[in-house]
Amino acid sequence: MINKDGIYTVRFPAEKPFKLMDGSICIFQRGLEERSHYIDRLREKDQGHSVFREVEFKDKENDKIKNVETGEDYSLRSSEDVRKLLDVGFGRNIYLDASGLHIKILSALIKQSVKLIADLGIKFYILYAEPKSYQFKRYCEEGQYHNWAGGGFNGISPLPGFGCIVSENNESILVPLLGFQGGRLAYILSQLDVDETKVFPVIGLSGYRPEYPFYSYFGNRQALIENNSWQNVQFAMAGSIVDALLQLNRIYEKNAKDRFMKIAPIGTKPHAIAAILMACLHPRTTELVYDNPNKDKSRTDGVGIVSVTCVSDLIGSIG
Repeated sequence: MINKDGIYTVRFPAEKPFKLMDGSICIFQRGLEERSHYIDRLREKDQGHSVFREVEFKDKENDKIKNVETGEDYSLRSSEDVRKLLDVGFGRNIYLDASGLHIKILSALIKQSVKLIADLGIKFYILYAEPKSYQFKRYCEEGQYHNWAGGGFNGISPLPGFGCIVSENNESILVPLLGFQGGRLAYILSQLDVDETKVFPVIGLSGYRPEYPFYSYFGNRQALIENNSWQNVQFAMAGSIVDALLQLNRIYEKNAKDRFMKIAPIGTKPHAIAAILMACLHPRTTELVYDNPNKDKSRTDGVGIVSVTCVSDLIGSIG
């Protein structure tokens, strides 16, 4: 299999920030992790040639956010509101900084950005700062069921913009994108009625830390063994939106053409983005299921490699 990541993604060292194309808009959110503040380096280098728009949750339970600078409110459940937040003209560029953006905000922004590719001819990019290191001791200590997230889960639900009604007669497969957090897979399996032979976990591979996949196996070992889904494990590069999306597409083509595909984005942020893009490409046959964990601590340190992926070119090659 040819690695296509380099066709659509460019990577930069954190100490040498890249420059956004002039006239772009970049939406970001500051979070608990240091890498979510990498955006400050980009703003300094941009020198006012682009628009940087910071958002934060106003009412997380009801999926409402606000523009930090203006205080204006937006509902993630309203496509009109999300388009107002993006606020782009013909031919402009959209950058989403996934480093700190919550997956709920990302899902709504990605869905509308994908639509704007066709409507306004925009170029759409996602930038992502990898952590320099992970706090594996904390992952191990918080490895079972609810306590890894510092307070449990708020239940399974679709991500904003991706709710759908499925007939009970529709046979489905489940594709969980796994990370280090033991217990998330077990929780999702306990909440969904899915044939254990139709579970296809995807584990991230790392080119610079070969032990990372074993942490994922270790954290999810109980669930993988109990429903025998270890036999169906697939792999994708942990930091690659491109590789994860192509892997999801292969699973779909091979196992879900006549079935409904449920994807659980509970692993890396690039894999979650790939899941959202997959749902954009197959809206009638794909559903995103999310466990809504109560995360209240950072589990990473520093800022590692920063990647910029041209999503508009990527989905154009698939769709």
